[in-house]
Amino acid sequence: MTARWWQRVTAFITLATAWRLLAPTVADPDLWGHILFGQRTMSLGLEREDPFSYLSGGHGWINHEWLSEVAFGFVYDGIGAVGLITLKLVVALLTVGLMYWHLVRRGSDALRSGLLLLPALFIMIPGFATVRPQMFTFLFFCISIIVLHQVETRSMNWIWALPVILTVWINFHGGVLAGAGMMGIWGIARVVEACFAKERREAIIALWRPVAAGVACLLALFLNPYGWGLPEFLLRTATVPRPDIVEWQSLNVMSVPGFIYLSITIFTAVTLARSPAPRRPALITLLAALVLLPLTAVRHLQLFAIGVPILLADDFAAVWQRKQVPVASGAWEKSIVTGVTLVASVILIVLGAREATCIRIAPERAIAYPVRAVEWLERSGVQGNMATYFDWGEYAIWHLYPDIRVGMDGRRETVYSEEAYQEYLAFQRGTPGWRAVVDNPETDLVLFSKIWPAYQLVDLDPGWDLLYEDVIGGVFVRAGHPITAALRATEPGDLPPTGAGMCVP
Repeated sequence: MTARWWQRVTAFITLATAWRLLAPTVADPDLWGHILFGQRTMSLGLEREDPFSYLSGGHGWINHEWLSEVAFGFVYDGIGAVGLITLKLVVALLTVGLMYWHLVRRGSDALRSGLLLLPALFIMIPGFATVRPQMFTFLFFCISIIVLHQVETRSMNWIWALPVILTVWINFHGGVLAGAGMMGIWGIARVVEACFAKERREAIIALWRPVAAGVACLLALFLNPYGWGLPEFLLRTATVPRPDIVEWQSLNVMSVPGFIYLSITIFTAVTLARSPAPRRPALITLLAALVLLPLTAVRHLQLFAIGVPILLADDFAAVWQRKQVPVASGAWEKSIVTGVTLVASVILIVLGAREATCIRIAPERAIAYPVRAVEWLERSGVQGNMATYFDWGEYAIWHLYPDIRVGMDGRRETVYSEEAYQEYLAFQRGTPGWRAVVDNPETDLVLFSKIWPAYQLVDLDPGWDLLYEDVIGGVFVRAGHPITAALRATEPGDLPPTGAGMCVP
C-alpha cells in the first residue's frame, strides 16, 4: 500500500462522511422566494421594485443574493428539488475537499487530516442543512483563507486572487463582508508587522503589493448591478442589532455547538503553544478574529469551523506529525483495509443519498408552514392583500402570487422601509402601535401563527372574522369583506396543517 493510495482511500471516506452528515436538507423559510426570484431574474431581468408585497410601498429592492437565486432558479427549472440538494452537496464537498487538500499539502498525513476535519463537519451541519445563498459564502470564505495562508507561507503572487474572489462573491451573498473583513484584518496586521520589523524600510516598501491588492479588493466590491449601493447596504444592515433572529445572537458556549467550539479553540491554543513552526503574526491575528466571531453572532460559527483548520495547518503538521500512521505492506493487509474502507464509505454514501431526494418540511427540526391554510386560499381563488407571519411570507408568495400579495417576508431591509418593518414587528408582538397593520385599509386578510400575540389580538377584534383555523395558525378576513363568501364556500383540504413530512415545493 503506497502513501498516495492511502491518501486517496482516506480522502474518499472523509468526503463520504461529509456527504452523509451534510446531505439531510430541510426547508428554509426563504427557499421558495430564492427559487421564484431567481426564475424571474432569468426571464425579466433584475427587478428594482418589489411586486409581491403591499407594504413595500415603492421602497427600492436591493437583491444582494441575486446570482445565488439565479443559480437556484436555473437548477430547479432543470432538475427540481433534487437538483438543489445536489448543488448544495457539490458546494459542501468542494469546501470540505479544499480544506482536506490544504491540510495534506501542508504536511499532515491523510488520516490525521480527516480526523481534524470531523469536529468542523459537525459544526458545519446547521450551515448546510438548508439550501441557502450562505453556502456560497462558506466556499468563497474557504478559498479566501487558503489564499491568505498561501500568501503568508508560499508566494505573495497569490494575493492577486483576492480581488477576483470578491468580484464573484459580492454578487452571490452578503457574507462577502466577512471575507473582506478577514482580508482587511490580515492587511492591517501586515502593516503593523512591517512597522516593527528590524529592516523597517525594506518591510514597508514590500507592502506595495498588499496595498495595491487592497485597493483592487475595494474596487471589486463595486462590480455588481447596484454599484456602491450594495456594499453600503450590506455595511448598514450588518451593523444593525437583530435580537429577533437566532442566527444573530451570540453563541451559547453551554450548548453542544458551544462545547465543540470550545474544544476546537483549546486544541488550537495547545497546538500553537507546542508548535516549532515559525510564528506568523498576521495568521495568528486572523485565528484570533475567527475565534471571536462566534461570540458576536452564532451565524459565524461555520466560518470559524472552516477557517481555523486551514490557518492551523502548518502548526498541526509540526506538532502531531511526529509519528507516521502505519500503512499496510502486504497484499492481504491492503485488501482488508481497502474492503473495510470501501464498505464503510458506500454505507455512508447510501445513507446520505436516501436523504438527498427531498427538501423536507420538518417542524421538529426547523419550522412548520401553513400548508393546508395556503392550499385552501389557493383553491378559493380570492384576491387581496394578506398580513402574514414573517417566516411564512415567501411560502405564501410562491403559492398565492399574483392573486394575493403579502405584508412581510424574509427579505427585510432589502425591500421594506425601517418604518414598515417596525410597524410589523409591533403587530407581531402585540406591542404599542400594533394596530397599524390591521387598520391599514389595504389589509384584507391575516394569516398568522398562534405562537404570537398578533393572532390572539386579531381573534378578539370584532372587525375581523376567523374563517380558518388549525393547530399552528389561522386565517382572518376583514368583517363584511366581499371575499368572505368565496372563502366560506371553499372546504379545507386534507393536507397536513404543518406540512410535516412533505417535500418542497
